[in-house]
Amino acid sequence: MRALRCIPLAAYSSISLTEPIMDLQQSIRLQREKLTQRIAPPMAVIAQRLAPLLAGERAALEAVLVANLPTLFHCKHLYVLDAVADCNPGHPR
Repeated sequence: MRALRCIPLAAYSSISLTEPIMDLQQSIRLQREKLTQRIAPPMAVIAQRLAPLLAGERAALEAVLVANLPTLFHCKHLYVLDAVADCNPGHPR
């Protein structure tokens, strides 16, 4: 578990509230990069486990997803889509 670090209020005295600290788009890009760095390795492992099951039963895919979700601390949902991004092929839309 990470320890919280307190920063004295005086450390912020040189920050001007009228000037943005970081551009919003740059901030979003950095957050996406950090998230990708954290989840890409375990997602690759999960993808390798799912690949042999893609033509099989949905229950087998779900079992792999459920078993591996705890390895992705920053994810709440995990799902598989087919080539046309349909998570329920054969079901009428």
